[in-house]
This record gives sequence, structure tokens and C-alpha cells, in this order.
Amino acid sequence: MSSTPVARAWTLDQYLDWEERQPVKHELIDGQPRMMVGSRIAHQKIETNIVAALHPRLRGSGCRVFGDATKLKAPNGNVYYPDAMVACGARGDQDRWIEDPVVLVEVISPGSEADDRGHKLLAYQVISSLPAYLIVAQAERRVDVYRRDDEGRWRHEIVTSGSINLPVGTVAVSLDEIYEDVAAVPPSAAAGA
Repeated sequence: MSSTPVARAWTLDQYLDWEERQPVKHELIDGQPRMMVGSRIAHQKIETNIVAALHPRLRGSGCRVFGDATKLKAPNGNVYYPDAMVACGARGDQDRWIEDPVVLVEVISPGSEADDRGHKLLAYQVISSLPAYLIVAQAERRVDVYRRDDEGRWRHEIVTSGSINLPVGTVAVSLDEIYEDVAAVPPSAAAGA
């Protein structure tokens, strides 16, 4: 009787040393590297719109927005590349990851939706510094906003118009900004006014 060998879990140092030499990004999920797949233009536009909208609003706040090239180290030991995240406090330019975000954003695609709504949602909700996780749709104007309330419970709301207030001072981002120049998603009626 033969059995399939079980892959040995990688340590964080093994993963980081190996991953930095790879031509494409890999997340570390349950001790195993998982290659990131390419994304559609709409995904990149949405991600860029979010980073571009938040960058000037966070200037001088002690917080900074990071795009999809920055690693997030979760308490479960997994390492992710969120599409955008906001973190506050001093950061060293040589730091390799962030562990204490205050906002995480994932732009869903057909290939990532199950992960973004499944194991990533669960992993992100145990990050003690995190009060907000946004899941942004590509094919429709819809942002699923998960917020931690004052008692530590997570609340879910679906936003299809207007703005989303973020837990960083008085920073908000509108759906019109998020979906700017994304042809498949029409602007709201208010945008033309």
C-alpha cells in the first residue's frame, strides 16, 4: 500500500528567503507557498483607485496605505498579499511585512472569492489591531464591509452607493472613487450631477 507523502510545513524564514527570489508572488498558507495568479485590468484599476484615494487623505495622520506588494503576516502564521491595507505607526523601510493593519482590502475575482470570503476573512478577524475589512466586487458596485464593534463582534454591511467611513480619523472613500474608470461598473446617478 502506498501513501502520498505529506509536505513538510515551511518556516517563515524559509518562505521569506525563497519567496524573495521568485519572479511571481506567493502567499504562505498553512505552511505551504501558494502562487498568486494574475488579475484582470478591472481588478488593477480598482486597487489603484483605492490606494490613490487613500494616500493623500492619510498624509500627516501617522498612517499609510500599502498596495498589493506588501506582505501581511497574520496571527495564524499565514502570509498574505492583500490588495490594499492601511497601517499606523512607524515602519522601517527594510521591514518585510505588516502585522498590525487597521484596514484590509481584497478585490474579489472568480478565482479568489472563496478565499477572500472564507479562510482570509477568518484569519483577518483575529488580527487584534484590525477594525475593518473590505471585500470589493469587480463586476458590480458592491463593497462588503466587515467592522469590529466596541464589544469585539464583527458586523457585516453591504455598501452599493455613497461612501465608506474608515476607522482612521475622518477618512472616507466613495464608491465613485473606487470604481472610477471601470467600464463594467456604471457610475452612480450622483456622479453625473
